[in-house]
Amino acid sequence: MCFNNFCKSLLPFSKEFADIVTLRPEFYLKRESNTHKYFTHDTRNNLKSLLQLMFKSETGLIKLKSKFTMDLRIAFALLDTDKDEFVNAVDLRDFFAKYGFYATEREITGLMLRFSKTCIFNYEQFKQVF
Repeated sequence: MCFNNFCKSLLPFSKEFADIVTLRPEFYLKRESNTHKYFTHDTRNNLKSLLQLMFKSETGLIKLKSKFTMDLRIAFALLDTDKDEFVNAVDLRDFFAKYGFYATEREITGLMLRFSKTCIFNYEQFKQVF
């Protein structure tokens, strides 16, 4: 469960539910209520650890997503051998040849069709495939 889903689970879904929550007795609304009556020490610690782990996971996921996008930009730049912001069959053939793989015309066309029906693609089309 990500942080957004966790927050959504705590928010009321309907006006009726919101009315029930806000019309609770004062006892439930006190922030200084004694939680020791309701949860054991181990339960409180486990819940605290779970929430900390969820927040840490969410933060890590955000960092991972931003790093992944940057790596895709670098990968696209490597494929774009003529630096015109588009990758075509010649760019792809040159890229493979640079690293010792000499692809046939059929292999190049097959790869190009994964990204675009016109056999030329830009970064946005490249990013959508990955």
